[in-house]
Amino acid sequence: MEVDTATSATQAPAKHSLPEVEIYGYLLVLIYLIDQKRYSEAKACSSASIARLKNFNRRTVDVLVSRLFKLRTYW
Repeated sequence: MEVDTATSATQAPAKHSLPEVEIYGYLLVLIYLIDQKRYSEAKACSSASIARLKNFNRRTVDVLVSRLFKLRTYW
């Protein structure tokens, strides 16, 4: 039996990540932008994250969502 290890090592990453990881990424970027005082970009990031949240209906992202909404009221 022949096994091609080159193709298994170079497989493309999954197209869909976990919603929790995606929202956490948005949260990290948003905190960074606020720390850098780039408020217009932070507002755009916040709007994009909230628009993306409408696609998720999972209780596991509720804590992260609450942080996003709290940061959105920052400015």
